[in-house]
Amino acid sequence: MDCYPVATGPICKAFQPDDLEGIRKQFDTFGGCIIDLLTQEECDENICAMMRRIEKQPFKDEFKLRLYDDCNKRVRVRDKGFLKLIKKPLSARNKKALHKSSPPHRMFGASLLNWHTFWAIRQKPEAVAIGQAIVGQTNVRVMSNRGVEKQPTQGMQEFPHWDVNLRTVNPRAPRKFFAGKVMLTHGSFIGMFGTQKPEFIEEYKKECFGPNGDYK
Repeated sequence: MDCYPVATGPICKAFQPDDLEGIRKQFDTFGGCIIDLLTQEECDENICAMMRRIEKQPFKDEFKLRLYDDCNKRVRVRDKGFLKLIKKPLSARNKKALHKSSPPHRMFGASLLNWHTFWAIRQKPEAVAIGQAIVGQTNVRVMSNRGVEKQPTQGMQEFPHWDVNLRTVNPRAPRKFFAGKVMLTHGSFIGMFGTQKPEFIEEYKKECFGPNGDYK
């Protein structure tokens, strides 16, 4: 298993959504920025919406989501103890139930989920203002992309990759787009800081691509 250094110092600072100048400077310096975009209540609401969608699927009985507490009592999404149950380490029984109720591609990467609660996050006024600050223009759009449910012990190990084809990037042109990741629970993110710099992109393209844009 690959090991990556844990970042410390200024890159780990979490910004409030209204600190647009601080966010822009942090992004320009490191190529990334941590932002407290959602409250804990908003995170919990989205977790429940995601699990409620799974719980209501018209599956055969053996594939329906059924979770149980330590007293062998079934816990549904609407129940008071649901969030505490789903956010703590799952029992073997609940892991199996979650795996069976999820689509097969959970074994490749993660279950892909797509509905209005995730789209609403992308259209939050705070998120739009952050995007405007980073790209330096008011006319911004978001992608109707998916949400991901990464399950314990499921999915392939994540690997470093580009979210954009560098062969198409002019490193000296104004920034037109960037990628973001909203996390509803505690997790980790691997980032290669400084790779947004024009000097790095130019050197990377020189080292890796031939004159026709093909990998060497």
